[in-house]
Order: sequence, then structure tokens, then C-alpha cells
Amino acid sequence: MTSGTSASRGLDPSNRQLKERDLAERWQVSRRTLQRWRSGGNGPPFLIIRGCMRYRLDDIIEFENRHRQEGEE
Repeated sequence: MTSGTSASRGLDPSNRQLKERDLAERWQVSRRTLQRWRSGGNGPPFLIIRGCMRYRLDDIIEFENRHRQEGEE
């Protein structure tokens, strides 16, 4: 019997997906803010799977890296 981890099921952990509420919590913004960004084409890439909004973690990390700001000295 397997342990039930994603590795034992053959899933790639780097392909993890976040729900809209999880991303809102990660960035400390409202779900409505994410919705506005999506409708305006300003947010990260997203998936709609069976009517549910999902964000790939790899896409989120790439989006964060592109928008990273260095502090001024």
C-alpha cells in the first residue's frame, strides 16, 4: 500500500495548483482584487477546471519574480 503522497501517485509537486482563496491569502489581497486583475489582464496566468479557478504555483512564482522590486539605497 502506498503512503498517498503526491510522489507516490506519480504527480509532480512543482505542478501544484492554488485555489483563488489560497493565492489571495498568500498575497494578502481580497479575492475580488484577484478577479479584477484577471478581468483586466493584469494578474498571473490562471486555469479554469470544471468551473473552478486555479493558479499553477510555478506561474505564481514566475509572476512574483517578474514583479520583484529592488529597494533604493
